[in-house]
Amino acid sequence: MGWKVGSLARTDEYFYYFLGRDPYPDDFALGFRAEGITVEIDVGVERSSLARGDITVEQIKRILSSARVIPASELVKGRQNPSPWAR
Repeated sequence: MGWKVGSLARTDEYFYYFLGRDPYPDDFALGFRAEGITVEIDVGVERSSLARGDITVEQIKRILSSARVIPASELVKGRQNPSPWAR
C-alpha cells in the first residue's frame, strides 16, 4: 500500500497525497509554496472516526483546499488562533 496522488480545488502550485486502505484513507499530506516558503501539512485520522462519520474525506479535502499561510501578526490581531502561545 503506497501513497496515492490526489487533487484539490486549489489554484496555487501544490502536491496532495493520501494513504490508507479503501474505502477510508487515514493519512493525508499537502504541500504548497506561499510567499517564498514551502509548507507541508500532514493530517492523520483514525479510521474509526471516518467509519462513524465523525469527519469525512470530503471535509478533510475542503480543509486542505483552503489552507494558507498568514503572518503570525494577523493571528494575534484577529484572534484567529485560540492557542495562548499565539497571543
